[in-house]
Amino acid sequence: IFVTEMKRYAAQKNDTNFSCNEYDILKFFGIIFLSGYHSLPREKLYWSKDDDVTVPLVAKQMSRNKFQSYKKNVHVADNENLTRGDKMAKVRPLINTINESLQQFGVFEKELSVDEQMVPYYGRHSCKMFLRGKPIKFGFKLWLLCSSAGYPFNIDPYCGKSKDNTDKPLGSKVVTKMLTCTENSSCHTVFMDNFFTSYDLLAELREQGFRATGTVREVRLKKCTLENINP
Repeated sequence: IFVTEMKRYAAQKNDTNFSCNEYDILKFFGIIFLSGYHSLPREKLYWSKDDDVTVPLVAKQMSRNKFQSYKKNVHVADNENLTRGDKMAKVRPLINTINESLQQFGVFEKELSVDEQMVPYYGRHSCKMFLRGKPIKFGFKLWLLCSSAGYPFNIDPYCGKSKDNTDKPLGSKVVTKMLTCTENSSCHTVFMDNFFTSYDLLAELREQGFRATGTVREVRLKKCTLENINP
């Protein structure tokens, strides 16, 4: 994906001198990962020959100009064929490929959990969220379907309120969407917190063959009563 779309993007900008291959792209991301824990004041210092900042490992793998050229042309989608209305259209092919890889052996765990995860981000984007009281307050919210051991089977970034014709609450939509990758519902038990759980959702999951457990808010019980609401 990176090789194809980076070459396409460079051609769209008339950058005729740009070329890349899979091996060099792995080196490019290796340098980015390295800079995450070996930080320097400026990017160019990774190629500096000064004794106090030199990082020979970086300079041996890729020249500074080549790294900056790759950084300018990083793309995973064709800008001329983006899905209208999808705020994540520029990274959607990568997300789909990741999910295909995660599901290549099927959803093999019996106990599954649906929850959210924050990815830190402090730049500008219409999907960036602020969650008060969370360890990571600013960033992208991801919906995840995971095993009891933490292995993710399905990842979907939250892009804000969707325009659909259903009256289902957001939590119910997320759970049903995340479970579409499962093949045999009777083989799985789903766990979730009170953001997702509702009477209607549990009834729908039962009709589909899933077993489900979740904490629930009192206002979502409909006419179901609990023995002791306030212990």
